[in-house]
Amino acid sequence: MLSRSDDADFEAFLHEWMRETLGADEVSVQPIVAGTRSSWSVDVTRGDDLVPVIVRRTRDTLQVYGDESRETQIYRALAHTPVPVPDIYAVDTERGLVAAQRVAGTDDLSGLDPATREAVSDELMRHIAALHALDPTALELPPMPVPTTAQEHATLDLDHWLRFHAANAPANPVVTFAGEWLRRNAPNDVDRTVLVQGDTGPGNFVQHEGRVTAVVDWELSHLGDPYEDLGWVVARALLFPFGNLTRRFEVYSEASGLPFDRARIWHGAVSAMLKILIAGDVVRARGHDDPQYPIMVSGPAFHGRLVIDALRELAGVEQGPVSLEPQPDTGSEREGSLAFIRTTLRERLLPSLSDPYQIAQAKAALRTVRHLQQGERYDAAIEDQERRDLASLLGEDMSVAADGRKELCERIRADTVDTNTVLSYLGRHVQRETVRMAELLGPMATTPLPRF
Repeated sequence: MLSRSDDADFEAFLHEWMRETLGADEVSVQPIVAGTRSSWSVDVTRGDDLVPVIVRRTRDTLQVYGDESRETQIYRALAHTPVPVPDIYAVDTERGLVAAQRVAGTDDLSGLDPATREAVSDELMRHIAALHALDPTALELPPMPVPTTAQEHATLDLDHWLRFHAANAPANPVVTFAGEWLRRNAPNDVDRTVLVQGDTGPGNFVQHEGRVTAVVDWELSHLGDPYEDLGWVVARALLFPFGNLTRRFEVYSEASGLPFDRARIWHGAVSAMLKILIAGDVVRARGHDDPQYPIMVSGPAFHGRLVIDALRELAGVEQGPVSLEPQPDTGSEREGSLAFIRTTLRERLLPSLSDPYQIAQAKAALRTVRHLQQGERYDAAIEDQERRDLASLLGEDMSVAADGRKELCERIRADTVDTNTVLSYLGRHVQRETVRMAELLGPMATTPLPRF
């Protein structure tokens, strides 16, 4: 992670960088405690003018596409289009930083009155339609694979993510099953090839005084099917309420000329949720030092449950509840150590902090400790149920459930297991994961699928 903005050397670098690139007379720096990339709000005074700047890492959290300059190139490619994006002022490739226009407004819609919130949400859908009306070949985009068939519009980027998961995280049958489902159910035709934003929707645009001022976060952009972005709207609406989704998609359809196709949108939503799940799996495997770690690491449980719920509904597979008995407190050294850390964070460390970033980091650590304590209560019961479930499904005993899940992934890819039987197991699996991750998920543990 980059130095904090209160590090003297880093602060001196930012002052010099702003003087060189923007002609700054004075520079004021404040860290931003949000998102998954280190960011700083910078006010540049130049004569009588105040230039608001945001400095961010160019490296996204996971480097799914491997090119740190990719997102910056996309911003610049869209600069003179109807899609509102921030201007890029400067890039420091050595430190992996980009300085961009800090547009007026916020990504939070909660403070708006209902009528204004609806109007802003509809305006975003029109901007997405404007994006999908652009000819990607006329934009100076970074190199991107170009889908040439209807199938590739649904699978080219998906396959990249599945390879990324295979290289960086343990086998996960939810990922394998959903990936195979998306391939089998890929649309037979595509209306047009577009620049897909990826991660589209609430939380990733800025509004000010009832108008959309910028669409942000383009690191997952690729060429593909426009309905992918509508699927991302569904996925992000699970975390950031976005009003009446039926209304949102009607507005998009009217602006884009494309039909309101629920099946295509749900295909895009399963794809989007799967990618978020993959990101969380990789964070679990790699570790991460960002305050957003608890949210990211719980993603596989949250989106895994919703992906399987969606696929079960589409297949008409019923699912009963899972019953898990917590292990009683044994007074072990590990339990005592976790209790000590929790008390120290909550009662001694947190009350003494004033720095927003340090407070966020300490709160994230506290949530993680509570998660580990939840594991002490339920991990043994979950492992036992998983082993027995997998033995019944595979017809052979597995001493470790992870080995059974790996074998199940192989059989799913080989199409040698009954789909509905696998879906029933996965329904129980994601319920157990939801229990295991309950302290990190909070109210998200019971978030239902959206309806539209």
